[in-house]
Amino acid sequence: EPWPIDAAPALIDPVAIGLFDENPRARLEAVIAIARLQLIDLAGEVAKRLEDPDQVEAHTVVQSLIALQGSEACFAVVDEAGLTGPRRDAALRVLQALHSSDVVDGLLLRLRHETDPHRRQGLLTALCRLHFAEGVWKGNSWGTRPDTTGPYYQPEKWSESDRIATALRDVLAAATGDEAAFLMLQLHRHQVRLDGTLERAVAMAKSDPALIPAAIAE
Repeated sequence: EPWPIDAAPALIDPVAIGLFDENPRARLEAVIAIARLQLIDLAGEVAKRLEDPDQVEAHTVVQSLIALQGSEACFAVVDEAGLTGPRRDAALRVLQALHSSDVVDGLLLRLRHETDPHRRQGLLTALCRLHFAEGVWKGNSWGTRPDTTGPYYQPEKWSESDRIATALRDVLAAATGDEAAFLMLQLHRHQVRLDGTLERAVAMAKSDPALIPAAIAE
């Protein structure tokens, strides 16, 4: 259960202060502590470390925000005007790991209103990743040649899969050029099979040679 913020006031200030320590090890331990204590109110402060120069801490920040279910803090980063690059990408990595209808709602809303091609790519990738969820391993053997295609070992549909598929299909139907190629490659990468995708890929490749690699992958 989340740690009640008002039940441990003595813990909060020292932990939060640790996020701004010059020592990367101290920052790392602060991020881990916040996640383990489920100090959800500090998710926004943790999100400020998404682009920490220390790669171990940057990775731990992403994992901690996933543990905190820190979608609100990550959407705040995604919404920063004109922001592209590692910090926004890291926030989207958190969101694409949170299988929640609220997260899907937020991504779809932003995709409808986003016009910048590069910023749209991150939203599309997150939606492709969320199309499936990892299934529960039932104890059966993978055999001598396990499937390593990923991103899930046992991809299964969940409550939002159909809605995500419909949205991605609509985007692909209207997409041209670079966005069409990017989305087709992401669908292939995430093992998402949409009705009509192959036909759409072939039709677009006939008129735009730049889309041939994406069509071949599909």
